[in-house]
Amino acid sequence: MSSTPNKANLFPVLPSTIRDSRYRGCVRVRVSPTMVPLGSSLVSAPSYQTQGWTVSAHPEGKRYAHVETHSGITLVTEAHIAEPGVPDQLYAWLAVICNVIAEEHVPLPAASHLYLEIHQDSGTCDYYFAQHDLRTIFWLHALDTISVGLPHSFSSGHLQYALQENYWIHVELFPETASPYSLTALNELQIIFLHARADALTSETPTFPYTAKQSEEFIDLLQRSKDHASSPYVTTYVARLWATVANHRFFTHFGEEHCRLSSDQSILEVPDNKRCLVLAFISNALLFGLPNEHQARFESLWVDQLAYTAPWRKHVSGTIDELNQMTSWLLALTISNTFMIQVSSIPALTHSSLLLCAFGLIMTSVLLREQRGLVDTNAATAAVYLDDRNTTSCGFQPIAIVHSLPKALFVWAMLLFAIQGFWMTFSGLPPHLLVSTLFPIGAVLVVVCACIWKALHPRQKPFEGSMLSVSVPPMIPAEDQKEHTTADLMV
Repeated sequence: MSSTPNKANLFPVLPSTIRDSRYRGCVRVRVSPTMVPLGSSLVSAPSYQTQGWTVSAHPEGKRYAHVETHSGITLVTEAHIAEPGVPDQLYAWLAVICNVIAEEHVPLPAASHLYLEIHQDSGTCDYYFAQHDLRTIFWLHALDTISVGLPHSFSSGHLQYALQENYWIHVELFPETASPYSLTALNELQIIFLHARADALTSETPTFPYTAKQSEEFIDLLQRSKDHASSPYVTTYVARLWATVANHRFFTHFGEEHCRLSSDQSILEVPDNKRCLVLAFISNALLFGLPNEHQARFESLWVDQLAYTAPWRKHVSGTIDELNQMTSWLLALTISNTFMIQVSSIPALTHSSLLLCAFGLIMTSVLLREQRGLVDTNAATAAVYLDDRNTTSCGFQPIAIVHSLPKALFVWAMLLFAIQGFWMTFSGLPPHLLVSTLFPIGAVLVVVCACIWKALHPRQKPFEGSMLSVSVPPMIPAEDQKEHTTADLMV
């Protein structure tokens, strides 16, 4: 090391940071032909004694080491302890930590392990403690969540789930150090997934990140794993699932008064989405209000800047189906316009309709290519996609307009085609007959359109009136209960 270990060079770190760096910081090596040694053993003994360290391999292959030191602290590290001098450096940093514990009078729980990561070039050391009985991590002094990389939280209880997630990441990275606690964690996790499956089957907007089918598969997997709960292979995926559960509980504010009970429920104070008046005029006047539907759909997928895999995949599949249908309609109208050109009395209308169809087909092809690339993507991809398209000045208005263009162009092209057909049908009639025919037909069409609009947009009954009209409080279906507060259910 470049300097003597001291507490000034001791820095807190999160297990999630270690996990991320593990996958990003892969070292490249070169392989070459090698001589096979004589004898039955291909692996020679290490040239440097490990001095009581246990060297383990993660189920995915990464090597790590752990040892119970004379001070009673179990030390875990990914350092190459077989190299000369590395164990001495680790013990030197352990002595620094023990001095801090003595100076600050920090009570050290018995069921806690210390992780150390030495940085040879800077002479610093990262550390954290993992406490197995409380399933959390801690450091030797108070920290600001920003400085250590933890997310913003509402309360200490809320923050605890972020710490718990990092604890389970630690267990996932170093499974052999937590094997005695595996069976209890497995049994609890199975109960959680049983409830999650029932919740997904009885609710349209569950908050759990896995679907009912996925939960059923995990339940079966956990049941099969009970006889091997202490195996590092089992401990690894049990910890990975627990980290997902802790992350889910953090973002739903589990245990708080304002906890999220539905995936489309907003619980955070966020600024209202800004709307551009120009884009609003274009949406309502030129695009028949179609972008409003797409905008509402995007906003429902990005409540409190959270995305869920199941609703996202359902949205992508539905969008692809709509675009495929729109492609068929545009092609049919394009063919009709092509035949209309031969007999059209106002070619400009037909050419305009044909041009709109062509542009609509191009837009449909572009959107289909984009959406097909999003099939089977997860919530992380959905979050990036939605966040990139949620502009600070206009929200989802721009992307909503783009997605509504194929249908809007089809409507405009259809209107031009209908006007052309209407003109060809009635242009040969005498003026007096034209007037006597068109006015009654127009009046009937206006009445029919008004009736259709009324049927599609019924007047909303006031809540008080609907409650007074019945003698017994109405039953709320199970799938809708999550969308009502306790007070609403008790009215």
